[in-house]
Amino acid sequence: MAEKNKNRFQFDRTFFDTAALHAGQALNRGSALGGLLEKYAQFVDAHYTAGFSGQVPNSLLQLEALTLLMLNEANGDGFSKAGKKIILYPRGLAVKGSKCKRKKGKFGTRCTHCTSKCRLSLLMKKAESDKYGGFFFGRDIFKQLNSIRKKNKNVGIIFVADLLSINNFMRLAAMLNIPARGILTPNINCHEINARQLSRETISEQFQMITGRRP
Repeated sequence: MAEKNKNRFQFDRTFFDTAALHAGQALNRGSALGGLLEKYAQFVDAHYTAGFSGQVPNSLLQLEALTLLMLNEANGDGFSKAGKKIILYPRGLAVKGSKCKRKKGKFGTRCTHCTSKCRLSLLMKKAESDKYGGFFFGRDIFKQLNSIRKKNKNVGIIFVADLLSINNFMRLAAMLNIPARGILTPNINCHEINARQLSRETISEQFQMITGRRP
C-alpha cells in the first residue's frame, strides 16, 4: 500500500461552511453599499467605457469595496509602525496630464508641484511635510515595490488607485511583506483619470482617515 503524502493539504468541509457563513454575513452587512456604489458604477460606465462591455457589476464593486476596507483595517497597525512611508499614485492624477513636469526620483518619477491647481500637488505638499515620499506608478508595479522594499526594510505604502485595481496592488505589497493602505479614485483605469473630475475631498478625507492628518 502506497504511503500517503504527508505534505498534501486539503481544505475540508468545515473550512467551506465557515467561510460561506462569514462571507454571507459580510455581504448582508455590506448590502447598504449597493445603493452608494450604484452612483459610482454609473459614473464609471459614463466616463470610462473604453475596453469594457457594459456596466461593471455592482456585486463586483461591492466585494472590492469590502475587501479594501478590510485590508485597510488589517494593515493599519503595521502601516502606523513603518519608519518610512511612501505614496504611489497614477499619472492621470496630474492635472496637466502629459505636460506634467514630473522628475525622475529614486523609485520612479515624482511630483514637482509645477502648478498650485493640481490635486496631486495639494496631497503631496502636505504628505511631504509629514516626511512621506511619493512617486508615480511605474510600468511594473511589483518591480517598483521590490526596489522600495530592498532599500527600506520598514516601509509602509499608500496606493492611490481605482476600485478594480487597488486591492491587487495591496496584494502585491503583501507578497513583499509591505503593509499597505488605499485611497480610492473615481475611475476604472488608474492611468486614465480626468483630474478635474476628482474632488479635493476625495483625497483629503481618505488621507485623513488613513493617517489622521488632512492635506
